[in-house]
Formats: sequence, structure tokens, C-alpha cells
Amino acid sequence: MYQHLPNICYDCGKPLDHNTLTKEHVPPKCLFPKEDRDFLITVPSCIDHNGGKSGNDEKLLQIISLQILANEKGQNIATNKGVKSILRNGKRRKNLAKDATVVYVDEEKNGQLKPTFAFKFDEGEFNSSISSICKGLYYHEFHKVFDGEIKIYNEFQISLDDDSIKKNQEYEKNRMLIEKNFSNIERKGENQEIFYYQIMKVPKGLACRLLLGFVSTKVLVL
Repeated sequence: MYQHLPNICYDCGKPLDHNTLTKEHVPPKCLFPKEDRDFLITVPSCIDHNGGKSGNDEKLLQIISLQILANEKGQNIATNKGVKSILRNGKRRKNLAKDATVVYVDEEKNGQLKPTFAFKFDEGEFNSSISSICKGLYYHEFHKVFDGEIKIYNEFQISLDDDSIKKNQEYEKNRMLIEKNFSNIERKGENQEIFYYQIMKVPKGLACRLLLGFVSTKVLVL
């Protein structure tokens, strides 16, 4: 049983005892290599909100580690875990290949465009995984269940529509604004090359704003 937290499910608030309490890792433990699993955050969870999510956790690992903004840790995770998990899943591999699009990016900000691939992913599954992480962090920080609305913005999204230049310029402005607004806010977490989070204080009566950092990629949650 937890000594510093109420022993209720972080998601639904259901009371828990020794027979029903499980530990939910926030974020999922699979995102961390074995050598970086010290001091991971856990919260109390009922079985319903802790079981059956391994598939979504694996897809989250793939999305986070394989995107172009990933740092060296993320690239190693992609090579050692992300790519291998995709190759093991024939259906997943075919779906990604079917929707892959060649794009050119200025990765090093030097005016030199390099080819890479953009993939479509299930935004609903991604948002569900991020929402669970946010609820867990909220419970960890404030010792109560979050019951408000969650809005998610990920900084690695790009547009491939007809007006993609305009949209992607807007996305870049948003990334710069997020960076500026959170620049002086403490980063929390023990393995920050892989994951950290920041909490922005907002006016009373509003929910907090969270910035989640995954291997240098940021996800803003309002």
C-alpha cells in the first residue's frame, strides 16, 4: 500500500486494498531501457486501469522514439526496441509502410534539406496513452483524481495537405511559443534524457498545464 498517496485508483477513484491495488508506471516502464529504470513514478491503480494496455504502450514507444526530434537516447531506444517491435508485428509494419510519405526536412537548421519518412499514426490511441500519463502525474502531484477535460498538442506533428507550408509554419511558431513559456519552469523526473515533465501554474479554478518531454520531443497538455 502507498504511504504518501490515498489508496484509490488514480484514474477512476475506486478505493483499493491489498487484493485490488496494482502499481501503474507513469509513463509506461517499457519506454525506459533497463539501465534507466531507477526511481520511476508509480501510482495506485485498479486492475481495469492498469491491465490490457501493453499494446498501446508499445505503439507509444514506437511513435515517441522513431520521430525525427528524438535525442540520442531516443534513437537508441528506436533501434533496440521500436524498430524491432514493428518488425515483429506484420500488420503494424504493413500499415506504416502503406501510409509512409517521403518528406524533406532541415534537421540541422543549416538550410540543407534531407529526405526522411513521415508516417500516419492512430491519434486516438496516442491521445489515450498521453491522457493516462497526465492523470497519473496529476495524481502523483496533487493526490487527487483529475476529472476535467484533457486537450493534447504534440510538437512533432506535420501537415502533408495542400496548404502544408502554411500549417507547418504555424506548427513551428507553436513549438517556439511552448519552448518560451516553459523555459523557466522546473523540469521534474529522474531520467530526464528519456522523460521529464513540467507543471505551469494557471489562474485559480483552471486545470494545470503539463509539458511532457519524451527523448527531447514535447507534448503539451491543457
